[in-house]
Amino acid sequence: MQVNSEPANPQYPMVHPPSSPELEVVPPSPSLIVISDASSDEAVAPPDSPVAETADPPVSPIGGITDLSNSSSEEVVALTNSTV
Repeated sequence: MQVNSEPANPQYPMVHPPSSPELEVVPPSPSLIVISDASSDEAVAPPDSPVAETADPPVSPIGGITDLSNSSSEEVVALTNSTV
């Protein structure tokens, strides 16, 4: 009896963990990707290679970013709420 219970026990819990984490990890994955995409794009674009070409344009966007900072905050919150 004990021998049967031991092998059956490990198999039961093993099947449950992969099913639960997989399903839970799937939904949050797309949400994080969308938010990370926007942030990653901007951070990866300049340091990638456009660093020299973007050296000039950043001056203009920087000013706009500061002004939009207030508006951006509201927009970011709306997007986060929608994504969630």
